[in-house]
Amino acid sequence: GLHFEQVFRCARKTGLISDDVVLEWNGFGTMNGKDGKPYKTRDGGVMKLSDLIEMVCTNKRVVRRTGIINVTTEELNRERIESVEMRQSILGRLFNYGDIYFSGTGTSKVVFRFINQPRLMKQVIDDVISRPN
Repeated sequence: GLHFEQVFRCARKTGLISDDVVLEWNGFGTMNGKDGKPYKTRDGGVMKLSDLIEMVCTNKRVVRRTGIINVTTEELNRERIESVEMRQSILGRLFNYGDIYFSGTGTSKVVFRFINQPRLMKQVIDDVISRPN
């Protein structure tokens, strides 16, 4: 967790993150690939930092960014979030991964895909978005 404290401190000092945004490190689970299996760095599987920060949930908003050349950003402000839902397929239940759906007013939706330990992650997300500004 210390390295994340340092990253958070740098982000605040450089002005990337304002003081009213809550940054929190939750040390559990693994990072899974699109196949739902954990990355194995010893086998040559490497995950770029940009891949790790595609999905962000703060006490202000939810953001999902995809793409390298053509970048797509989906974003929901906290005030517009109407529900947070966790979905798992049969394989997801067996291997403990799933998707987290954020539904907003109108047809707005942001989806975090292939999340390890999705029930626990949903509890963390519910806690983060229920905090006062």
